[in-house]
Amino acid sequence: MKNNSQIQIKFHWIYLIGIFLILALPLLAVAPLFHPPAWAKAVVFRIIFSVLIFIFVYQLLYKKYGVDFIGKIKNILNKKSNIFWPFWLLIA
Repeated sequence: MKNNSQIQIKFHWIYLIGIFLILALPLLAVAPLFHPPAWAKAVVFRIIFSVLIFIFVYQLLYKKYGVDFIGKIKNILNKKSNIFWPFWLLIA
């Protein structure tokens, strides 16, 4: 059980760092770094966001909710599940 909580803490830090990197994107508007700055910020945002989505999907699919795909789907659709709201916000 302790190993699972340590993994969850690592995922939490990855998400937190990713969000802070996205919030720091206006710093890329400095002239010598990237030109044009709007294009560079869009590319970096897409890279960071796609990495966060892949980590979220990995976490969603490989967590042991059930032994089969139907068990995982039932857990996603359960409103009392921890993954319900983040999943539907991602879909929206």
